[in-house]
Amino acid sequence: MYADAFGQEDFSDFIAEVNEGLNGADLEIRKAADEITGIPVMALTNTNGEKIAQVATSYNPTELEYFKHLLDLIVTADDEVYCISSTAALHETGRLKNKEDKPLSLTKREAELILDRFVADKWLIRSTAGAYSLSMRALLELQTYLKETYDEQIQECTLCMEIITKGQR
Repeated sequence: MYADAFGQEDFSDFIAEVNEGLNGADLEIRKAADEITGIPVMALTNTNGEKIAQVATSYNPTELEYFKHLLDLIVTADDEVYCISSTAALHETGRLKNKEDKPLSLTKREAELILDRFVADKWLIRSTAGAYSLSMRALLELQTYLKETYDEQIQECTLCMEIITKGQR
């Protein structure tokens, strides 16, 4: 949209200039094509991989641990499917632990509500079959964290170097 009004090269130059200004704040505007629709997506992202919680400040610590746990299961899923079933996601509530390795309390009903919120906030996508996968928002905003934490499991397109969780490289 905006690129058409400015011209592609002018728009890319504009984004590069904005990113130079954002660099000191550990922020960057990232662009990628949606893996399903091919539509270009842009997001203001946190480039500091150690600060994963900063991108989700509206969530409490238990919700953040649940998200991180789901993220781990999605990225490390067998056969590079990059998803988890809704049943498995709910079952994982009994395995949640905090940083001190103490169990966290999360009922199945609370987990259902949090999963709905993750989908509504565009962190996760829920398929018609009920499987949860990472959204474009998650892939863009957590790109640094994903590449640093899951280097062996993350697949990248050999042309654009973007993370791929659906389709072919």
